[in-house]
Amino acid sequence: MEPTKPYIGKKWAVLGDSISMSHATNYYHTLIAEELGFNVENLAASGKGYEYIRDTAISNIPEDVDLITIFAGTNDMTSGGSPGSASDTGDTFCGTVYQTILAIQELYPDIPLGIITPTPRYDSTQYTNLVINIAAAIKGVCELHSVPCLDLNTESGILGLTAGNKEYYFDGDSLHLNDAGHAVIAAKIKPFIRSVMPL
Repeated sequence: MEPTKPYIGKKWAVLGDSISMSHATNYYHTLIAEELGFNVENLAASGKGYEYIRDTAISNIPEDVDLITIFAGTNDMTSGGSPGSASDTGDTFCGTVYQTILAIQELYPDIPLGIITPTPRYDSTQYTNLVINIAAAIKGVCELHSVPCLDLNTESGILGLTAGNKEYYFDGDSLHLNDAGHAVIAAKIKPFIRSVMPL
C-alpha cells in the first residue's frame, strides 16, 4: 500500500507571486503539503513575475530541493502589448519564460519542474483578457520545450462572473483567492504534481 504521505520529507520550492503567499490562510501548497508530506520552501513574492523569478528567486532555491513549481504571470505585461512567440528566446515575455525555465534546468537538471498558468482575473475586462493571453503564452513555451504545464486559466474551476462567485472564491478583489479558492485549485494542482513527480 502507498504510504499516507508519500512525499514525506521531500522539499518543494514554490516560485510565484501573491497568489501563493497573501490574502488567504490555507494556500494550495499548504493543503497539498499536509496531504502528501512535502516540506514547502515558499519563494513567492507579491507583485512580481517571471523577470523576478529568473533574476532573483531562482538563486534562493535550496540545493536539496526535490520539486520546483512556478505559478506566476498575473503581474507580467500589465501595460499590455504582445507576449511574443513561443519560440522566442530574447527580450519578450515568452523569451523571459524560456530564460527562466532554461536557468532552472541548468542549475537543477534532474529536478522535476512544473509550470502553472495564472488563474483568471475578474477585476476588469482589460486584466481578464490580458491574463488569458499571458496564460496562452506560458502554455505555448512549455509545449514547445516539453515542460509540464497546468493551465489554471482555463481549467481552474474558479468562477467569477457573478457577485456571488466573486465573494465565494476571492478575497474581495476578484484577483486574490481566499481559502475556498485555494481549496479548488489545490484539487487541480495535486494530481499535476503527482504526474510531474511520480513515486
